[in-house]
Amino acid sequence: MKTKSFVMALVALACAFCFTACKSSTKSTTVEVTVLKNGQAVANETVYQFTTSLWNQEAFKDPFYAKRQAVTNDNGVAVFELQSVQDLEVIDNQTTLYYATFNGKTLTGYAGVTVKEGDNKQVTISQQ
Repeated sequence: MKTKSFVMALVALACAFCFTACKSSTKSTTVEVTVLKNGQAVANETVYQFTTSLWNQEAFKDPFYAKRQAVTNDNGVAVFELQSVQDLEVIDNQTTLYYATFNGKTLTGYAGVTVKEGDNKQVTISQQ
């Protein structure tokens, strides 16, 4: 009987730990990227997101290595909804991400932005 009570207490303790330590974030974190060419919004343009570690290496400035991508709407805006574990640095509490556009493999414009969980940031790429 004591063993059964002990096991039940351990299970309850483990469940309590998981519910408090493993809870998902409720803070929405977004980056809106506006793409302009000659001051005009560019619709239907693919925007690629890169992490700092890849962006700092010239060989990885290629759409193939992008972490994710989004397409601009009629107003030239692509929206990236970031997730705390996959996209944001947990230890540093902030992350610098780079957004870029390409013509094939030729870089046509880019911008970087530093975000924290719960931020809603806007950044503009002025294409060449």
